[in-house]
Amino acid sequence: MEVIYIAVIYLILINLVGFFSMGVDKKKAKSNQWRIKEKTLFFIAVIGGSAGSVLGMKVFRHKTKHTAFVIGMPLILMVQTILLIFLFSWFNKLEYLLEKQNIPLLKNCEYFIVCFS
Repeated sequence: MEVIYIAVIYLILINLVGFFSMGVDKKKAKSNQWRIKEKTLFFIAVIGGSAGSVLGMKVFRHKTKHTAFVIGMPLILMVQTILLIFLFSWFNKLEYLLEKQNIPLLKNCEYFIVCFS
């Protein structure tokens, strides 16, 4: 279960980065300063910060007229949500199967690696 806690902390942090990167870029756009590259904003979304990025777009009203962002960011969020649901379901099934065989999940790493490699 330690893996889940690390994943949750990672997702919280990367979504905060996504949210605030939209705010910083909006502020810089208003003052004609150096901007965050669009590729960087999408990269943050792809590595898990899509929810924060979409929320940042709404809160800061940023990139709302760019089709790539209006369609791309929610699409990335949707794909990541489906992937998380799938992984959570798979993880629960794996945990159930290992408990049935009296094998604690991820505590016996050698067994886990041998079975799934």
